[in-house]
Amino acid sequence: MNCKVMVSTFVSIYALATSQAAYALAETSNSSTDTVIDEIIVTAQKREQSINSIGLSITALGGGDLSDRGVVKTQDLVKVVPSLNYTPTSDGPPVYTLRGVGFYESSLSASPAVSVYLDEAPLAFPFMAQVGQRDLERVEVLKGPQGTLYGENSTGGAINYIVAKPTDTFQAGARISAGRFYTFDGEAYVSGPITDTLKARLAMWGTSSGDWQKSYTRDASRGATRQIGGRFLTEWEPTERLKIGLNLNFWRDRSDTLAYQLALVRIDNPAGGFPFLQPGYPLAPWNARAADWSPDYPENNRDSFRQGVLRGEYELTPEITLTSITGLQKATMNKFIDMDATQFRTQDINRFGSIRSFNQELRLNGEMERLHWVLGGYYSDATIRDSSHTFAQYLSVTQVFPDVPRFNESAVRTWQSAKNYAGFVNAEFDVNDELSIVGGARYTQSNRAFRGCNYNVDGLVGLNFEALQRALRGDYTPIPLNGCFTLSPTFEPAEVTGTLKQNNISWHGGVNWKLPNGSLIYASIRNGYKAGSFPLVSAADSTQFSPVTQERLLAYEVGTKLSLLDRRLQLNTAAYYYDYRDKQTRGRVRDRVFGLLERLVNIPKSRIWGIEAEAAIRPIEGLNINLAGSYTNTKVKEFVNIDTTGADTDFAGTGLPFTPKWSSVGDFEYTAPVSSDLDAFIGGSYNYRSSAKSVFDELPFYKIRAYTLFDARVGLANKSNNWKATAWVRNLTDKYYYDSVFFFIDTGFRQAGRPRTFGLTFEIGY
Repeated sequence: MNCKVMVSTFVSIYALATSQAAYALAETSNSSTDTVIDEIIVTAQKREQSINSIGLSITALGGGDLSDRGVVKTQDLVKVVPSLNYTPTSDGPPVYTLRGVGFYESSLSASPAVSVYLDEAPLAFPFMAQVGQRDLERVEVLKGPQGTLYGENSTGGAINYIVAKPTDTFQAGARISAGRFYTFDGEAYVSGPITDTLKARLAMWGTSSGDWQKSYTRDASRGATRQIGGRFLTEWEPTERLKIGLNLNFWRDRSDTLAYQLALVRIDNPAGGFPFLQPGYPLAPWNARAADWSPDYPENNRDSFRQGVLRGEYELTPEITLTSITGLQKATMNKFIDMDATQFRTQDINRFGSIRSFNQELRLNGEMERLHWVLGGYYSDATIRDSSHTFAQYLSVTQVFPDVPRFNESAVRTWQSAKNYAGFVNAEFDVNDELSIVGGARYTQSNRAFRGCNYNVDGLVGLNFEALQRALRGDYTPIPLNGCFTLSPTFEPAEVTGTLKQNNISWHGGVNWKLPNGSLIYASIRNGYKAGSFPLVSAADSTQFSPVTQERLLAYEVGTKLSLLDRRLQLNTAAYYYDYRDKQTRGRVRDRVFGLLERLVNIPKSRIWGIEAEAAIRPIEGLNINLAGSYTNTKVKEFVNIDTTGADTDFAGTGLPFTPKWSSVGDFEYTAPVSSDLDAFIGGSYNYRSSAKSVFDELPFYKIRAYTLFDARVGLANKSNNWKATAWVRNLTDKYYYDSVFFFIDTGFRQAGRPRTFGLTFEIGY
């Protein structure tokens, strides 16, 4: 698609929006309510507001819309938010990139650039969002730096899940799906009052499926899904002024881990000897189901998450409310991953660890005649244990010295403590009925403590590092079994310790101009931060454990939210520019023995600019059309590091990884009556992403190809919404696509998406 044509299209949308805004001021609403676009109420600013009255770029969808479009996991949100991108890390948590702002890091302890919340309670680490949420009222995706309203600082944005609440009357419902690969998915809820002051809601869900991946070198398959989750909510109102809510939720994942597709063999250390894997080893075909893995390990997840949130709201006066949100989370990870994408034990990894975290938010919300304000404080305390055990019998670099036996196993273990203290204030002042001014600030103190090392597992790695010490300094320190072998600057094996203490002040300001027909024009400036952290890496050298420091993003944005054509058209547009400083990323260091090794680094300067447009159209009764598109232009302005070939490289002028320039999504559904109490519907959606890359290098191997995915659905529903039956197809054209491509020691691989799937869904509710 020609870039100039797309830019001119966006410019035309802005011109249309401006001209239609002037026209809309003179319109007299006489349309049928069946063709009027429903108003969406959100709580993005800690109070209920129409989404069209907030000077912030927000995408919000109800729980029914999410289900219809097949959005059941956080990563599925890319189907409805074009500027959002999901990338599965090779051996750990998911990564979300919003408008080019993301942090590709697989450590359990990494703070996300895009934060995820459940009813405003943070899922503070990306791993906690590995399995999606169900039984939702809606989801809100806020774009740009956040921090003056929500608990955690973030530079990219925030995803807030709003769960369905206990009801005043008894209600129950269920949804059951069956599909390709023997997939069965079900969820159910029951809700209602227990006493006059207490009501509750219980929801459960689960997914089970068979294998969808096949080995292309032998008769074997894998890829089964085994996930369950649930939530129990209570709301207690002992008085008219006091409300107390309890949210207990969990998920458990026993699914197979994704098998990768071998795309490149390049032996890093030919002198190390490599008897099995050679450049002639067959690469994976360009087929979604083709992959390879070692048969020696279970290659699955044994992950779980539990969370409890206690929320209290007390009305101090009719104008001021005190809110307390207290959260406890525990997450455990234990997964086996084949990182080499071959049938040999080259890089078979067991990742395991745990997170225990506590967070407390206390805030006051107040309203005066023209002033809305929020004043609050936030505290969080987390302990993270993160380890990786690599079975590397045939890895070329395991043969360090010709006269020392090749080591078969290597392991790294780390411990981190992360504490955050923050105070924030936010206010919106209505100058008059049309003009309002908004602003806010937040002070954050972030403290991290770390200890960790690579440690001796099989004894052979200790012999190699003892020989390495002798070669580097003439003598050596014996390394006991289970002892640390990461070398200090004086080439002595030792556990690495460190601390990172940083603070910042984030802030924002903006102006909102409200038009008489309910439209909005806004401008804002936001300054956001994301805390630094220590990595989990295979560290031969202690400097690899050096932390990455906090990053800062200064964001400028202008936008419109226009209700046009008697509310048959809702047109939202935004243009933004980001000044990005000290962006966090994984870089490389050159080790004298092991070659290229990873560490976290900061990119001193980069920038992002882009434009977005969203349109909801209801041209005739029964027809709903939703379209959205974005253009994102990223550029590194200052960054020198080592490329994937080992050369010192100035990356100035290159784009940021995992950020396609063009992306768009769309959905339509047409509903028509077929009898007095029965409706039929047909719908479809698409998701387009232009090409991107997985690293800063411009080498063709790291290119992620452009793709377009199509989904379709058709079904019947009764008019009272008691039941609904849907037949659906996802990835209708069976498009082959992949989310990332990487090279580690000796091999490179792709992470392919699923092929075409199809099935039936039946919903019932009372």
